[in-house]
Amino acid sequence: LEGRAPGVLVHAAQVRPGVWLARGARVATDAQLLPPVLIGVNARVMSGAQVGPRAVIGDGSVVDSNAVVTDATLGAKTILGEG
Repeated sequence: LEGRAPGVLVHAAQVRPGVWLARGARVATDAQLLPPVLIGVNARVMSGAQVGPRAVIGDGSVVDSNAVVTDATLGAKTILGEG
């Protein structure tokens, strides 16, 4: 994500420096995204969550309210949170 992986193509829109959102990704307005971070296709980041730095949220995953993801990759279709 920091330009250190030659040949890797990120299929997402860079919404601000170091923050990429893939198609259908949804992020609550009060969630914190700390670059570099990639939010996958149809993934959700709920209210009060913190994602990053150095985090990848897999396609279809959910980061529940107030959860924290740093220095990690959350696999596809995974729910991280209290539930």
